[in-house]
Amino acid sequence: MKRLFAIILIALFLCGCSAHKSDTSSKPLTDYPATAFDITIKKCPQKVISLSPEITDIIFALGSDAQLIGVSKDCVTEKELIRYGTSAIPDLEAIKAVKPDLVFVTDYAYEDDIRILEDAKIKVAKVKSATEYIGLGNLYNDVALLMSGEITGTRNAANTFNTIDGKIKSAANSNSKKVKAAIFVNDRVTLEKGGLSAELVKFAGVHTLICGSDNEIIKSKPDLILCPVGSGEAFITRFGEITVKEFDPSLLDRRGVKMVDIVAQIISVLEQ
Repeated sequence: MKRLFAIILIALFLCGCSAHKSDTSSKPLTDYPATAFDITIKKCPQKVISLSPEITDIIFALGSDAQLIGVSKDCVTEKELIRYGTSAIPDLEAIKAVKPDLVFVTDYAYEDDIRILEDAKIKVAKVKSATEYIGLGNLYNDVALLMSGEITGTRNAANTFNTIDGKIKSAANSNSKKVKAAIFVNDRVTLEKGGLSAELVKFAGVHTLICGSDNEIIKSKPDLILCPVGSGEAFITRFGEITVKEFDPSLLDRRGVKMVDIVAQIISVLEQ
């Protein structure tokens, strides 16, 4: 009996050591390093510049704008920030002078410009825009990974996008109207079929999107035409008996919380 008891004690001791060894050898959960957009950063970036309007919207939606020190002239922000040129032609010397930890650029950024920033030891994330609503959640996640890290970023991205998505779907479910419409983003250009903006207006109730010239639109017999605010009278003259209503087309390009606003605005217009 004593021998059996001793064997049990030894077995328990060995199992305990094995478990302890396994615990210490496992990789600890940490936010950094984090990898997204083909780059890896080792710590949380404190000085970030976004040259992409889309990414700027997402950063604000994520609540990470305290890390944002500048944007491009194309970005729309409620917060006053330094402008570093445009998305296509950034002020590279000014960017290098402030030595940011991370710069987001659009997928149409010049490779030579990216190389100049990288040669200055600046991390550059080249971001391909989300062309479908279904892919927008992944874009939120990738931005959050770099801004807040693997664990915190993933959780924040999921919570943020799910909240926005829930509000959009809730607004869409509240609207029973399904219309055929032409949507003008300016005096002459209509919103094209396909793409994320077209999906947003579909959530709002524009079931069939009409595109093309004035004659093509008239022949398609849309239920209504949406035109930029302030241009209603001119559109009534152009399209005769077709119902014309005004809206703010600038919201169509937003990719943060303003997406909820464009869906709600079009629903409101359809209900008038």
